[in-house]
Amino acid sequence: MQKTSKKKKGSKKKYASLSKEEKDQLFKYYQDKKDEVIKERYKWLLDITDISNSIDSFQEKEWELRKLSDKINEFQVALSEANMDLISERKKILNYIHEIESYRRKLFNKFIINIKI
Repeated sequence: MQKTSKKKKGSKKKYASLSKEEKDQLFKYYQDKKDEVIKERYKWLLDITDISNSIDSFQEKEWELRKLSDKINEFQVALSEANMDLISERKKILNYIHEIESYRRKLFNKFIINIKI
């Protein structure tokens, strides 16, 4: 504790020995330093705010991307189901066409047999 008190007394002596003009210059120097620190702090706060806004925007876009990705997956599932239904309907139509052709052949054969008799 004696060291700190000696330092304080020493700095007071140094300060007391300065002229009014030197004290004013010293005061102005520290005032300018304080202003620089305040400006720098303000700039940092603006930078932090910009970064925070960028992060918020990124997270919002990421959330929208997830929602769109989910919609795409839903549409892909629906499209896949629609394709399966379409294939099933095509098979039914082909079966109906084959069945109709079979009936035509039978009718044609009966008609030909009836004509021969």
